[in-house]
Amino acid sequence: MKLNVMEVLRQLPKTNCRECAEPTCLAFATKLLKNERKLEECKPLFSGEFTESRRKLETILQAA
Repeated sequence: MKLNVMEVLRQLPKTNCRECAEPTCLAFATKLLKNERKLEECKPLFSGEFTESRRKLETILQAA
């Protein structure tokens, strides 16, 4: 399965908080697809508010 960056971005919090050391969630999504970043680096994604999005993202990344 070939993922594109927009599919990943849809599941991210889109806060551009920079906690992952990237300037935007789009930049993080791009590096995530290139295996240059790990999902765990997105701290907001691991808060209760984004549990479902995180699970969806874990599933689609594993399938890729």
